[in-house]
Amino acid sequence: MRDPSFLIAANRIGAEAVFKNYAKLGILASDDFDKRFILWSYSYVGILTSVHLTGELSPTQAEESLGIALSIWGVSEAKAKKLMSRPLVFASVK
Repeated sequence: MRDPSFLIAANRIGAEAVFKNYAKLGILASDDFDKRFILWSYSYVGILTSVHLTGELSPTQAEESLGIALSIWGVSEAKAKKLMSRPLVFASVK
């Protein structure tokens, strides 16, 4: 992908308010929020691109990469592993 800016913008629209709320609650680091969010966005888009477009990462490697990326927010390796080992629960959409 030559220019991921549209994915970065989409991530900002969809996730920034949620991340700000978690930062206010102390779940995520809040200092330098804007810098952290930019780094997170590029990391997240890079992981998605590497799995779904280029095949450079396997799903297992993507999970490991996501754990590394969560450190941007001050999430420890142990907590990242715990978060990623939880089963996904899907809610119905109205």
